[in-house]
Amino acid sequence: MQKSTICNCNWGITDDKVLVISPIKGTDGKLEMQPAGSPWGNSDIRKVIITDGVTAGSNLSRMFADCRQLTDITSLEKLDVSCVENMSLMFDGCHSLTDITSLAAWNVGGAARDMYSMFSECRSLADISPLAKWDVKNVEIMAGMFSGCNSLTDISPLAKWDVSNVRSLSYMFFDCHKLKDIMCLQEWNVSSAEYMTFMFPKSVQRTNGSLPARWNIHNADIASLIFCDS
Repeated sequence: MQKSTICNCNWGITDDKVLVISPIKGTDGKLEMQPAGSPWGNSDIRKVIITDGVTAGSNLSRMFADCRQLTDITSLEKLDVSCVENMSLMFDGCHSLTDITSLAAWNVGGAARDMYSMFSECRSLADISPLAKWDVKNVEIMAGMFSGCNSLTDISPLAKWDVSNVRSLSYMFFDCHKLKDIMCLQEWNVSSAEYMTFMFPKSVQRTNGSLPARWNIHNADIASLIFCDS
């Protein structure tokens, strides 16, 4: 396996398409994405292994974007993401990803601000229950977060999320055509949301009739376009 470097980490891809990330110094590896994303992006990796000593910096944007064959992210369970502010597009285009159990224990409550299109186009992802206990109270951007997740049918695991500081919810569940029930989000405080355009597919409106009654959307721009046929 030929090794390359990113920030304070070594990385390489094995012959069987396993991405291995390890600290350069053996004990202290700060992992930070560059503006263009990860150097292994758009590759055919199937599994990721992060060794002891690797911690995340403030930016993991596009870390696995367009890794269409990625299925095994078990190793991410031990990655310390408590300092990550930008998680945008992190798993965007991971078409084969079905199991995100390893993300259940992630501490996103301290620094995370941007989750734009974090799981967009994860076409095989049907179970988001591992995200149920995420502390998202400081997140400001969730636009497109699950856009294109067309296997997603149940978003009730997100019912207890504190979205009171989120400004942008546009396209959050856009193109999630199997999604029916959104009344499970009844308790969401969306009063800070300024952008909610095309948040849900039109099929949701046909099933539910309207938005959850308790939602205060007076601050939202063009609230009438929350439902959209894609």
